[in-house]
Amino acid sequence: MTRKSKEFLDKLIREPAIEKVLRAELKRYKAEEELRQQEAASIAHEARLAKQVEAEAARQQRQRDELKREHQVAASRMKRRIEEAKRHIAANQDQVQRAASA
Repeated sequence: MTRKSKEFLDKLIREPAIEKVLRAELKRYKAEEELRQQEAASIAHEARLAKQVEAEAARQQRQRDELKREHQVAASRMKRRIEEAKRHIAANQDQVQRAASA
């Protein structure tokens, strides 16, 4: 850019009407930039929340799986105890019948 064209632009920029328009444009640009930054921050916050929700869902699923395993183990133990009790009852009934027969 030549010196004359630079001087012309500087002079033009200082014209009250043009300066007013340029200041309004600058203000609008700054407002748009601030809005873009807020949107970016909002998106980042939503992403963090989504990760937290996913982590919580995974934790709850692990907890449900663990409870299910615990219940299966407890049910298995109860079945074994019931079978043992049935065998003891049957053995005791045999003893009672033999004693009654003798």
